[in-house]
Amino acid sequence: PYEEFICSEDTFDITTTASISGPSEVDFGSEFIVSYNNPDAVLSNWIGLYNVDSDPVEDDELFWSSMCGSQEDWENSTTCPPQASGSVTFAGMDPDLESEEQWPPSPGLKKACLMYDDDIPLVCEEFTINELGTGIASSSTVETLELSYEVNETISVDFTVPVAIQNTWIGVYNSSDANNTMSSIPEPLAWVYAACNNVAGDQTENNDCAATASSGTVEIDGRFDADRWTTGWPLLPDTYRVCLSFYNNDPYEEFICSEDTFDITVVSS
Repeated sequence: PYEEFICSEDTFDITTTASISGPSEVDFGSEFIVSYNNPDAVLSNWIGLYNVDSDPVEDDELFWSSMCGSQEDWENSTTCPPQASGSVTFAGMDPDLESEEQWPPSPGLKKACLMYDDDIPLVCEEFTINELGTGIASSSTVETLELSYEVNETISVDFTVPVAIQNTWIGVYNSSDANNTMSSIPEPLAWVYAACNNVAGDQTENNDCAATASSGTVEIDGRFDADRWTTGWPLLPDTYRVCLSFYNNDPYEEFICSEDTFDITVVSS
Protein backbone atom coordinates (compact mmCIF):
# COMPACT_ATOMS: atom_id res chain seq x y z
CA PRO A 1 0.00 0.00 0.00
CA TYR A 2 1.14 3.56 -0.70
CA GLU A 3 1.01 4.78 2.88
CA GLU A 4 3.66 7.52 2.80
CA PHE A 5 2.69 10.27 0.34
CA ILE A 6 1.93 13.95 -0.15
CA CYS A 7 -0.67 15.49 -2.49
CA SER A 8 -0.95 19.03 -3.78
CA GLU A 9 -3.52 21.21 -2.05
CA ASP A 10 -4.33 22.89 -5.34
CA THR A 11 -6.21 21.16 -8.11
CA PHE A 12 -5.81 21.84 -11.82
CA ASP A 13 -8.16 21.74 -14.80
CA ILE A 14 -7.72 20.26 -18.25
CA THR A 15 -9.76 22.34 -20.69
CA THR A 16 -10.67 22.11 -24.33
CA THR A 17 -10.84 24.79 -26.97
CA ALA A 18 -13.50 22.82 -28.79
CA SER A 19 -17.03 24.23 -29.10
CA ILE A 20 -20.37 23.04 -30.42
CA SER A 21 -23.48 25.07 -31.22
CA GLY A 22 -26.93 24.80 -32.72
CA PRO A 23 -30.41 26.26 -32.39
CA SER A 24 -31.74 26.69 -28.86
CA GLU A 25 -35.14 25.39 -29.97
CA VAL A 26 -36.23 23.12 -32.82
CA ASP A 27 -39.82 22.68 -33.98
CA PHE A 28 -40.90 19.06 -33.81
CA GLY A 29 -40.16 17.30 -37.08
CA SER A 30 -37.85 20.04 -38.40
CA GLU A 31 -34.28 19.43 -39.52
CA PHE A 32 -31.51 21.32 -37.73
CA ILE A 33 -27.79 22.01 -38.04
CA VAL A 34 -25.12 21.47 -35.40
CA SER A 35 -21.88 23.40 -35.95
CA TYR A 36 -18.52 22.80 -34.30
CA ASN A 37 -14.97 24.10 -33.91
CA ASN A 38 -12.31 21.65 -32.83
CA PRO A 39 -8.72 22.88 -33.30
CA ASP A 40 -7.29 19.65 -31.88
CA ALA A 41 -9.36 17.41 -34.14
CA VAL A 42 -8.62 13.70 -34.38
CA LEU A 43 -9.99 10.95 -36.58
CA SER A 44 -12.19 9.49 -33.84
CA ASN A 45 -14.25 12.64 -33.18
CA TRP A 46 -18.00 12.43 -33.74
CA ILE A 47 -21.23 14.20 -32.76
CA GLY A 48 -23.90 12.55 -30.63
CA LEU A 49 -27.40 13.68 -29.67
CA TYR A 50 -28.63 12.67 -26.22
CA ASN A 51 -31.44 13.32 -23.79
CA VAL A 52 -30.18 16.04 -21.48
CA ASP A 53 -30.06 13.74 -18.43
CA SER A 54 -28.14 11.01 -20.26
CA ASP A 55 -24.51 10.28 -19.50
CA PRO A 56 -22.63 9.93 -22.82
CA VAL A 57 -20.13 7.63 -21.13
CA GLU A 58 -22.84 5.19 -20.00
CA ASP A 59 -25.87 5.81 -22.26
CA ASP A 60 -26.39 5.23 -25.97
CA GLU A 61 -26.92 8.23 -28.22
CA LEU A 62 -30.25 8.95 -29.90
CA PHE A 63 -28.60 10.02 -33.18
CA TRP A 64 -24.95 10.32 -34.18
CA SER A 65 -22.73 11.40 -37.05
CA SER A 66 -19.12 11.62 -38.06
CA MET A 67 -17.75 15.13 -38.32
CA CYS A 68 -18.46 14.94 -42.06
CA GLY A 69 -22.20 14.26 -41.76
CA SER A 70 -22.44 10.49 -42.19
CA GLN A 71 -22.05 7.33 -40.13
CA GLU A 72 -20.35 5.46 -42.95
CA ASP A 73 -17.16 7.56 -42.99
CA TRP A 74 -16.38 7.72 -39.27
CA GLU A 75 -12.67 7.04 -38.67
CA ASN A 76 -12.06 6.93 -42.42
CA SER A 77 -8.95 9.03 -43.04
CA THR A 78 -9.63 9.20 -46.77
CA THR A 79 -13.27 10.30 -46.87
CA CYS A 80 -13.37 12.09 -43.51
CA PRO A 81 -9.96 13.18 -42.17
CA PRO A 82 -9.87 15.13 -38.86
CA GLN A 83 -12.15 18.17 -39.12
CA ALA A 84 -11.20 21.37 -37.31
CA SER A 85 -14.56 22.99 -38.05
CA GLY A 86 -17.78 22.29 -39.88
CA SER A 87 -21.43 21.38 -39.43
CA VAL A 88 -23.76 18.39 -39.52
CA THR A 89 -27.41 18.43 -40.62
CA PHE A 90 -29.83 16.15 -38.78
CA ALA A 91 -32.86 15.42 -40.95
CA GLY A 92 -35.35 12.73 -41.89
CA MET A 93 -33.54 11.65 -45.05
CA ASP A 94 -30.27 10.04 -46.08
CA PRO A 95 -27.62 9.86 -44.79
CA ASP A 96 -28.86 7.71 -41.93
CA LEU A 97 -27.86 9.27 -38.58
CA GLU A 98 -30.23 7.28 -36.38
CA SER A 99 -29.28 5.18 -33.36
CA GLU A 100 -31.64 4.66 -30.39
CA GLU A 101 -34.41 6.73 -32.00
CA GLN A 102 -35.89 7.11 -35.45
CA TRP A 103 -36.65 10.44 -37.08
CA PRO A 104 -38.12 12.74 -35.90
CA PRO A 105 -36.40 12.95 -32.49
CA SER A 106 -38.75 12.81 -29.54
CA PRO A 107 -39.58 16.19 -27.97
CA GLY A 108 -37.84 17.41 -24.84
CA LEU A 109 -34.57 18.82 -23.57
CA LYS A 110 -31.59 17.37 -25.48
CA LYS A 111 -27.87 17.96 -25.81
CA ALA A 112 -25.49 17.77 -28.73
CA CYS A 113 -22.03 16.56 -27.76
CA LEU A 114 -18.70 16.68 -29.56
CA MET A 115 -17.24 13.29 -28.76
CA TYR A 116 -13.80 11.72 -28.67
CA ASP A 117 -13.26 8.02 -29.34
CA ASP A 118 -16.20 5.79 -28.37
CA ASP A 119 -17.77 7.61 -25.44
CA ILE A 120 -15.78 10.59 -24.17
CA PRO A 121 -17.63 13.95 -24.42
CA LEU A 122 -15.41 16.98 -25.03
CA VAL A 123 -18.15 19.61 -24.94
CA CYS A 124 -21.98 19.57 -25.01
CA GLU A 125 -24.65 22.14 -25.80
CA GLU A 126 -28.26 21.87 -24.62
CA PHE A 127 -31.27 22.56 -26.84
CA THR A 128 -35.00 21.85 -26.86
CA ILE A 129 -37.10 19.94 -29.37
CA ASN A 130 -40.57 21.38 -29.00
CA GLU A 131 -43.73 19.35 -28.60
CA LEU A 132 -46.06 19.06 -31.57
CA GLY A 133 -48.15 22.23 -31.75
CA THR A 134 -51.32 22.42 -29.68
CA GLY A 135 -54.42 21.24 -31.55
CA ILE A 136 -52.60 19.69 -34.49
CA ALA A 137 -53.42 16.10 -33.55
CA SER A 138 -56.97 16.83 -32.40
CA SER A 139 -57.82 18.65 -35.65
CA SER A 140 -56.55 15.76 -37.79
CA THR A 141 -58.83 13.03 -39.13
CA VAL A 142 -58.41 9.34 -39.87
CA GLU A 143 -61.10 6.86 -40.90
CA THR A 144 -61.57 3.70 -42.91
CA LEU A 145 -63.52 3.92 -46.15
CA GLU A 146 -65.73 1.02 -45.08
CA LEU A 147 -67.11 -0.14 -41.75
CA SER A 148 -66.73 -3.80 -42.65
CA TYR A 149 -64.05 -5.79 -44.51
CA GLU A 150 -63.71 -9.46 -45.26
CA VAL A 151 -60.66 -11.40 -44.09
CA ASN A 152 -57.69 -10.65 -46.39
CA GLU A 153 -59.44 -7.65 -47.97
CA THR A 154 -57.41 -4.45 -48.32
CA ILE A 155 -58.20 -1.90 -45.59
CA SER A 156 -58.38 1.59 -47.11
CA VAL A 157 -57.89 4.56 -44.77
CA ASP A 158 -58.37 8.28 -45.46
CA PHE A 159 -56.49 10.90 -43.44
CA THR A 160 -56.02 14.66 -43.18
CA VAL A 161 -53.51 16.59 -41.05
CA PRO A 162 -53.04 20.37 -40.70
CA VAL A 163 -49.26 19.99 -40.47
CA ALA A 164 -47.43 17.26 -42.40
CA ILE A 165 -44.58 15.59 -40.49
CA GLN A 166 -42.11 13.03 -41.82
CA ASN A 167 -42.66 9.43 -40.65
CA THR A 168 -46.24 10.03 -39.54
CA TRP A 169 -47.89 6.61 -39.54
CA ILE A 170 -51.35 5.02 -39.50
CA GLY A 171 -51.95 1.88 -37.48
CA VAL A 172 -54.67 -0.70 -36.91
CA TYR A 173 -55.70 -1.68 -33.36
CA ASN A 174 -58.21 -3.90 -31.69
CA SER A 175 -60.99 -1.46 -30.90
CA SER A 176 -60.50 -1.75 -27.13
CA ASP A 177 -56.74 -1.10 -27.27
CA ALA A 178 -56.69 2.49 -28.59
CA ASN A 179 -59.02 5.49 -28.53
CA ASN A 180 -58.96 9.26 -28.18
CA THR A 181 -59.37 9.22 -24.38
CA MET A 182 -55.91 7.70 -23.90
CA SER A 183 -52.78 9.72 -23.13
CA SER A 184 -50.75 7.52 -25.50
CA ILE A 185 -51.39 4.59 -27.79
CA PRO A 186 -49.53 1.24 -27.83
CA GLU A 187 -47.71 -0.40 -30.72
CA PRO A 188 -50.17 -1.12 -33.56
CA LEU A 189 -51.00 -4.52 -34.97
CA ALA A 190 -50.32 -3.35 -38.52
CA TRP A 191 -49.29 0.04 -39.87
CA VAL A 192 -48.01 2.05 -42.85
CA TYR A 193 -46.42 5.47 -43.30
CA ALA A 194 -49.08 8.02 -44.17
CA ALA A 195 -47.11 9.72 -46.95
CA CYS A 196 -45.36 6.64 -48.38
CA ASN A 197 -48.22 4.13 -48.04
CA ASN A 198 -45.71 1.43 -47.06
CA VAL A 199 -43.48 0.25 -44.21
CA ALA A 200 -40.19 0.54 -46.11
CA GLY A 201 -40.19 4.33 -46.51
CA ASP A 202 -38.50 6.10 -49.42
CA GLN A 203 -34.85 6.26 -48.35
CA THR A 204 -31.89 4.07 -49.30
CA GLU A 205 -29.96 3.86 -46.02
CA ASN A 206 -32.90 3.19 -43.68
CA ASN A 207 -36.68 2.74 -43.68
CA ASP A 208 -37.66 6.38 -43.08
CA CYS A 209 -40.37 8.11 -45.11
CA ALA A 210 -39.02 11.57 -45.92
CA ALA A 211 -42.08 12.47 -47.97
CA THR A 212 -44.90 14.38 -46.31
CA ALA A 213 -48.63 14.54 -47.07
CA SER A 214 -51.41 16.66 -45.60
CA SER A 215 -54.10 14.27 -46.87
CA GLY A 216 -54.43 11.02 -48.71
CA THR A 217 -55.46 7.37 -48.65
CA VAL A 218 -53.35 4.45 -47.51
CA GLU A 219 -53.96 0.75 -48.05
CA ILE A 220 -53.10 -1.86 -45.46
CA ASP A 221 -52.90 -5.41 -46.78
CA GLY A 222 -50.68 -8.41 -47.39
CA ARG A 223 -48.37 -6.75 -49.92
CA PHE A 224 -46.04 -5.64 -47.13
CA ASP A 225 -43.36 -7.53 -45.29
CA ALA A 226 -45.02 -7.71 -41.89
CA ASP A 227 -41.74 -8.14 -39.96
CA ARG A 228 -42.24 -4.62 -38.59
CA TRP A 229 -45.79 -5.39 -37.46
CA THR A 230 -46.82 -7.02 -34.20
CA THR A 231 -49.12 -9.48 -35.99
CA GLY A 232 -49.29 -11.26 -39.32
CA TRP A 233 -51.58 -10.78 -42.30
CA PRO A 234 -54.45 -11.34 -42.72
CA LEU A 235 -55.93 -9.80 -39.58
CA LEU A 236 -58.30 -12.11 -37.77
CA PRO A 237 -62.06 -11.54 -37.60
CA ASP A 238 -62.67 -8.93 -34.89
CA THR A 239 -63.56 -5.28 -34.33
CA TYR A 240 -60.80 -2.75 -35.01
CA ARG A 241 -59.97 0.94 -35.04
CA VAL A 242 -57.38 3.03 -36.95
CA CYS A 243 -55.16 5.71 -35.41
CA LEU A 244 -52.69 8.21 -36.85
CA SER A 245 -49.51 8.99 -34.87
CA PHE A 246 -47.23 11.99 -35.36
CA TYR A 247 -44.62 10.57 -32.98
CA ASN A 248 -42.40 7.84 -34.35
CA ASN A 249 -40.77 7.03 -31.01
CA ASP A 250 -42.53 5.59 -27.99
CA PRO A 251 -44.47 6.99 -26.13
CA TYR A 252 -46.91 7.82 -28.93
CA GLU A 253 -48.57 10.79 -27.22
CA GLU A 254 -49.64 12.88 -30.23
CA PHE A 255 -52.27 10.96 -32.20
CA ILE A 256 -55.84 10.86 -33.45
CA CYS A 257 -58.01 7.75 -33.61
CA SER A 258 -61.15 7.14 -35.62
CA GLU A 259 -64.37 7.41 -33.64
CA ASP A 260 -65.91 4.68 -35.78
CA THR A 261 -64.70 1.11 -35.50
CA PHE A 262 -64.71 -1.41 -38.33
CA ASP A 263 -65.21 -5.15 -38.47
CA ILE A 264 -63.26 -7.85 -40.22
CA THR A 265 -65.54 -10.76 -40.99
CA VAL A 266 -65.20 -14.27 -42.38
CA VAL A 267 -66.05 -14.59 -46.04
CA SER A 268 -69.51 -16.13 -46.31
CA SER A 269 -69.66 -19.39 -48.28
